[in-house]
Amino acid sequence: MTRNFKFWLILVLFPFLFQSCMEYKDINFKGVKNVAVQDRSSEKMKLEIAVLIDNPNTYNIKVKKSSLDIYL
Repeated sequence: MTRNFKFWLILVLFPFLFQSCMEYKDINFKGVKNVAVQDRSSEKMKLEIAVLIDNPNTYNIKVKKSSLDIYL
């Protein structure tokens, strides 16, 4: 009896468990907070840039380090 009940309970509740995973809101870029020069040479300049973002989702995100080439 209890085994059959557990099966049906899981089967009924399963769609509700993953309902929150279906909605994803875009992350908004709010601007630059801080810019600092880390290293400078005649060919390269290494900057550290802190940005402000707005995450309207209910879960945390991780922002990975990235590289950007700018030519003047």
